[in-house]
Amino acid sequence: MDRLPFHPAINPFPVFTILLASGCLFMALIRPASEREEWVHRSWLLLLTGLAILPFVLLSGRSWSLSMGFWPRITPWPPEQAAHGLLRLHVIGAALSTALILLSTYAFWRYRRTRKSLWLLALIVMSTAVLTGYTARIGGEMAFGELAPETDS
Repeated sequence: MDRLPFHPAINPFPVFTILLASGCLFMALIRPASEREEWVHRSWLLLLTGLAILPFVLLSGRSWSLSMGFWPRITPWPPEQAAHGLLRLHVIGAALSTALILLSTYAFWRYRRTRKSLWLLALIVMSTAVLTGYTARIGGEMAFGELAPETDS
């Protein structure tokens, strides 16, 4: 491979924006009440940035796996044996992460209207960040392999 495919070049952006959004919500929980809304607003902007990039990540991942022959065009899910089962796990994680990102966006919208339960919002966004990070970890393992210590044999 002489150049980086589009999918691994852009997929860190929604992952990091979701992680940073959860970090900002954590800061909103522990900072004084006078600073809370500023941290919530930062988190909201980061989440929206991740949401905006998400369609490109999903489409580029599908096209990359199609180009490598891992995934037949006619099936909605990759075969179980593709990339030793990691591709299917990665796609399921991406689908669940996308659903949680959409739920997080809705929860943010509700919070901004009612100003109720910052803890529930933080729990949803932090759960989204954990699942998104785990999905990215599976993708990295699939693309780059497990880094095992070298042994002398």
